[in-house]
Amino acid sequence: MTVNAMLPRPGAHVAGEVAGVSRDQIVVVGGAYASGTVLGEKDDGTFTQLDLAVDATEANTAEVILYGHIDATAGPVPAVAHARVCGVYDDKLTWPDGITDVQKADAVTNLAKKQIVLR
Repeated sequence: MTVNAMLPRPGAHVAGEVAGVSRDQIVVVGGAYASGTVLGEKDDGTFTQLDLAVDATEANTAEVILYGHIDATAGPVPAVAHARVCGVYDDKLTWPDGITDVQKADAVTNLAKKQIVLR
């Protein structure tokens, strides 16, 4: 995914959140991502776009949703993400290219375990 000037405003994907609870500081690697990108956590604690190529690889499980646009192509970048207790607009989220309905359903289920609810 290429981040460009046609991006929605940061946080446009948020339907509701709990102040002081929903967001966490994270470190993102591996590319340029738009606000609302669904991210997975790597073994080293950094976050990147979901890896759908292999079922049992790191970063293949949806963990957080990025708040704000970032460019981590040159290296790790601090960022903010929704990590729990929030509602988000499904049609404003960015999923990996080629995600299947089954993979998306699994990701949504994992987000729901963190009380991240898609509307």
